[in-house]
Amino acid sequence: MLRFQRTRMIFSVFMSWCFCVMSIVGPMLVIPKILEFSEDQSGNIVYGAGLCFALFLTECLKSLSLCSCWIINQRTAIRFHAAISSFAFEQLLQFKSLTHITSGEVFRCPMSFFDTTPIGRLLNCFSGDLDELDQLLPIVAEEFLLLFLMVTPILRVTSVLSPYILLMEVIIVIACLIYYVMFKRAINV
Repeated sequence: MLRFQRTRMIFSVFMSWCFCVMSIVGPMLVIPKILEFSEDQSGNIVYGAGLCFALFLTECLKSLSLCSCWIINQRTAIRFHAAISSFAFEQLLQFKSLTHITSGEVFRCPMSFFDTTPIGRLLNCFSGDLDELDQLLPIVAEEFLLLFLMVTPILRVTSVLSPYILLMEVIIVIACLIYYVMFKRAINV
C-alpha cells in the first residue's frame, strides 16, 4: 500500500469513527436531556442553553466528520487513479512499436534517426498517447470545474453565516497547501 493511501486510510477511519460517535451522542444523550429540561418548569436557562449548544456542537462535528471522510476518500481515489495512470504511462513508454523502438527511446535518438525514418512511423508511436490525452483532458477539466463551482458557494455561505468558519476554512486551506508542498517534494525526490 502506498504511503499516502495508508495515511489517508487511517484519517478516514478516524473521521468515520467520529461520525459514528457523534451520530450516537446527539440522539441518545443530548436530546433526552433537552426533553427532560423542557418538561421541567423551574429549569436553569444556562443549563438549557448549554444543552442546545451541545446538540449544535454534536451536529456540527457529525457533519464535519462526514464531509471530511467523503473528501478524503474522493481525493484518495483521484490520487490512486493518478498513480495507476502514471504507472500505465511508464509501461506505455516501454511498449515496443512496430519498429522495435520504445516511445521513450525515440526521445533519445540521434538526429540521423529522424532523417531516415518516415514521419508516419514516428507519429504512429505517439498517436495512441495523444488520443488518450484528448479524451481524458476535457473530462478531468470538467470534473475540476464542477467541483470548484460546487465547493465555492458552500464556503461563501458558511463564511457569511459564521466568521469562525471562515477562520477554520483558512486554516484548512493552509494545511492543504502545506500538505501539497510536502507531497510535491516527496514526488520530486
